Amino acid sequence: MTRVLIGVFAAGLVSAAAVAQPCIDVEQRREPVYMKGFAQRDCAQSFKPVKTRLEGAGLKTRPGIGVSGAVTIQLWKGGLPNAGGTMIATGTDPQVLAGEWAEVKWTNGCVDVTPGVTYYLVFLNDNNTLGIQGDTANPYPDGQVYANPGFQPFPNFDYTFYTACCISRTTCKYTIRKSKSKGGCNACPPVGGPIDSGIPCNNVQDCKKKFRTKIPCPNGQPGSCKIVAKGAACT
Repeated sequence: MTRVLIGVFAAGLVSAAAVAQPCIDVEQRREPVYMKGFAQRDCAQSFKPVKTRLEGAGLKTRPGIGVSGAVTIQLWKGGLPNAGGTMIATGTDPQVLAGEWAEVKWTNGCVDVTPGVTYYLVFLNDNNTLGIQGDTANPYPDGQVYANPGFQPFPNFDYTFYTACCISRTTCKYTIRKSKSKGGCNACPPVGGPIDSGIPCNNVQDCKKKFRTKIPCPNGQPGSCKIVAKGAACT
């Protein structure tokens, strides 16, 4: 579903950009099975990228299961969260209805990846009520499902997902001057960090001097963050 989304890099880079007609890196679109509910916790999919830079990902939810909520997709390298991995990017789709695609971007300075090396998408739902589609017939041989406490492996199972590759473009980027927590969020991006407005530009004169936005709390936590940024650049 096309909408405006917010993404946040693990290193602190915040992005506000629209997900529409993504450049596809890898995908598994088959969905004959209700694979898992978010209430079962520890949900992930491994994959091997074919491109060198990624800007986001998508996950298909199960029709008729759960209520609308935020879905966060994290990108991990070197292992899962319980196996020494490092989170290199994350993004949140703030409102996903049952049966819709959760689609996120972590744009600007798209994440560098190595083709053929295993990475992991970790999926979170803020209310833990939504379900996830998938297939048990090993439709994507370069990855597998992880589910249930401790990220238990299911070698022949795959969620219905895709990863998005980067399309070169320049956008207005700023430095965060104010970052205010709302609704109990304790993970707002820090003052001094970069933010990408997602607004296309040809030169810095195309960018407003000040950028204001409100983003969902990173990592799928409750609440939100009010951001004020200045110091425009077009890169």
